[in-house]
Amino acid sequence: MSDGQMNPRPRPAVSVVDLTTDDLADIARLHLLAFPDSELGRQGTEAVRRSYLWQFEGPHDLTAIGARLDGRLVGFLFGGVFRGSTIGFLKREWPFLVGQAVRHPSTVLRRSSWSRITLALRLLVRRTPQPAPEEPTAVGPRSFGVLSIAVDPTVQGGGVGRAIMVEAERAAREQGFDQMHLTVHPSNEQAVRFYLGGGWQWQIDDDGERSGQMIRLLV
Repeated sequence: MSDGQMNPRPRPAVSVVDLTTDDLADIARLHLLAFPDSELGRQGTEAVRRSYLWQFEGPHDLTAIGARLDGRLVGFLFGGVFRGSTIGFLKREWPFLVGQAVRHPSTVLRRSSWSRITLALRLLVRRTPQPAPEEPTAVGPRSFGVLSIAVDPTVQGGGVGRAIMVEAERAAREQGFDQMHLTVHPSNEQAVRFYLGGGWQWQIDDDGERSGQMIRLLV
């Protein structure tokens, strides 16, 4: 090695781990970093923490995967089969969420927020229980839904997202799923490129348009 030249420092390895409720503080922190403008994030850290707590404690078949770098959570994925991932959270936490709205009215002034709140209230006051739409909507039997995937913006492009997606695919296969599904807006070009590069494909609606849903065949 000549003078002035140095070998590049090896990149620290990403550790893929199972997540538990003990990781909720880190999950909420990372959600706010990855999705600073999300409707949930606008309700504050505690609302985010409670939302993910419901995913752990609700009647779901949950797979929660995390990626740690030097001990710090830098990525996570929540997937599986969800039964009321949103409406169940709203039913359980509506007193807290109403309190948040009263204390911080600016969080519900946006039109998009009001439309979601109106829909949630209609679902909550129905006398005859009806199944609420899931996110992402199931596209077929034995399909593993990716509810949420987040990567710390400071490490994007470093293989964190790929590592947790590979582990999610392994878990889905091990659990006997034929495919995976998720929802992504077609305008989110960075996410779309990531999924297409990982073997995902668009679901096409009856009009021949992209539905906003993608699938990954596992068989």
